[in-house]
Amino acid sequence: MTRRGEIRFLTGEDYTLPVESGDVNCDGRLNAVDASYVLADYAETSVGREAFLNRKLADYNGDGSVSAVDASQILAAYADNSVS
Repeated sequence: MTRRGEIRFLTGEDYTLPVESGDVNCDGRLNAVDASYVLADYAETSVGREAFLNRKLADYNGDGSVSAVDASQILAAYADNSVS
């Protein structure tokens, strides 16, 4: 699944970064580190704390919310890419 992440800067302007959906640390690789960040973000928001990840990048399956499902799907994609 490849989507591009959109980020709104403090100026209010939108920019599109050439980053694959799920690559929440923007290092150019979709891997277990990204899944871990998404899971940590989900845990924070589940207890009422503020999210710390870009929602468009973290919402890997595009359902409008960031959850453990996104983390699981990122991990599955990483595993698939690792053996291909």
